[in-house]
Amino acid sequence: EKNHVIFLFSALGSQYVDMGRDLYEQEPVFTREMDRCFEILSTLVDEDIREILYPRDSSGDVKNKSDNSKRKYPACINRTEIAQIVVFIFQYALAKLLIQWGIKPHAMIGYSFGEYTTACLSGVFSLEDAMKIVVARGRLIRHLPPGSMLSVPLPRDEITPYLNHELALAIDNGPSCIVSGPEEAVKNFEKEMKKKKMICMPVPSSHALHSNMMEPILTEFEKIFQGISLNPPQIPYISNLTGY
Repeated sequence: EKNHVIFLFSALGSQYVDMGRDLYEQEPVFTREMDRCFEILSTLVDEDIREILYPRDSSGDVKNKSDNSKRKYPACINRTEIAQIVVFIFQYALAKLLIQWGIKPHAMIGYSFGEYTTACLSGVFSLEDAMKIVVARGRLIRHLPPGSMLSVPLPRDEITPYLNHELALAIDNGPSCIVSGPEEAVKNFEKEMKKKKMICMPVPSSHALHSNMMEPILTEFEKIFQGISLNPPQIPYISNLTGY
């Protein structure tokens, strides 16, 4: 039986400055696709996403990877509206490179935010429309109160008793979960976990995604899709919503 390749696209939290820089400098296909995304973004956002991801010094030279002290954007990349742009374009360009190499997906799945990349590559919407959605989503989230996300090494049934009107079970990963909510509430929850000798890991995000803190933007976010053409997927992928 033929082995099939499945593409899995990650959620937010994996982003960092210089992510994929070697590919950007050495692989023409990756460079072309990233530059295409940077060009589209230049008409959608005021900030220079290329400079945030691949910063240069005042002379225009690429900065040393270890020279964190001179970076103009040390923490900017972890702001939700920036992080999701960076994660999306990196995953998109990397997938295009793999496909160019002959590594083509039989099917795909996107973990949380990764489903936007999955849908775009599958042809549900164009790259231009995908970028509009991602940027608009980030712009809406930016105006919400800040929040936190925390990865907890406990299954859903053991976490549920600790949840309340502020804390949400954002993601169920089986043996571990992610809790999301206001910064103070998440901080207090983490203290409780430490008392039980649980080592929790913060998710690099400026907002409490997948929580009720997102509800105020749902109506406006839905309106964004009114001008977007949606097509049947050309590459099958598993939906985060339905599991099919």
